[in-house]
Order: sequence, then C-alpha cells, then structure tokens
Amino acid sequence: MVKLSLEEWRRLAEEGTKIPITTSLTSLSMEPLIRVYKDPVTFVPIERKPVPGDIVLFKRMDGAYVCHRVYKTLDDGNTVMTWGDNAEHPDVPIPRSSVFGLAVSYERDGKHYILDCAEIARS
Repeated sequence: MVKLSLEEWRRLAEEGTKIPITTSLTSLSMEPLIRVYKDPVTFVPIERKPVPGDIVLFKRMDGAYVCHRVYKTLDDGNTVMTWGDNAEHPDVPIPRSSVFGLAVSYERDGKHYILDCAEIARS
C-alpha cells in the first residue's frame, strides 16, 4: 500500500490518475454521519459537477482541506456551496475548480457504507 498526502493525491488526480484514497477526518464537522478519527472515508477524484447531497473534498483559500456536504450549486454548477453536517454556518461559496474529491464510502465498526449520490441526482 502506498501512502500519499492529500496534496500528492490531488496532484495525481489533476494529472489524470484515477485512484481512490482512504483517510480519516480530523474535525467534527461531519458528525454524526462520519466520526472524527474513527470512520475512514474513501474519496475518488470527482469527474462530474458536484450536486446537492454529495460529500466532497475541497481545498479552501487558506490551504486547509475540508470534507463537507454540497447543499447548493450556482452558475450552472461552477460555484459550489457546502456545509458541514455538524457546522453552525455554511462555508463561503467556492469555485468548482476547488473541489477535487467525492466521498463514495466510509467504514464504521467493520461495515462498509456507500455515500455517492450520483444515482439519486440523475433520478
């Protein structure tokens, strides 16, 4: 198993390498769905515009990596509005280009749970 930082993984994804990465979250903002340091989350490079309900990985302007849920898109999906499930306020709108990962699953107590809502978005 190769260990990559999120920055290395993001660069590989931008270059066209399509590999998943599994990591634990380091903040409480997605609890109770995803527990901090306890529930590993698997991300894949996002190849479509995010839709409301997706849990995405993005890089904020201050350089921090954030995993939050999309609650709204603007400008035909080119501006994304996110909000952590356990956060008091939504994040500032971000450009679609800042979003590079889509959470597709997480593990809890030995069970695997699917997160990708692409099928729901198409219905």
